[in-house]
Amino acid sequence: MLAYQLLITDYYKANIVIEFCNIVCFYVLFLIFAIKISDIMVSIEKKVLYLFGVIIIYIHNSMC
Repeated sequence: MLAYQLLITDYYKANIVIEFCNIVCFYVLFLIFAIKISDIMVSIEKKVLYLFGVIIIYIHNSMC
């Protein structure tokens, strides 16, 4: 039973790590995307894009 409980906690820890990596990867990819786009756009649109990114990340985090 103890081994089973340890296995479950390890599984949850692994899920937390995977979820954390997903969020980090998502954020990094979004930043790269935002930087590529922001080279073309003006500063007001950059701010809107940044705000949009923050909102997406907030929604993504609250769903998980």
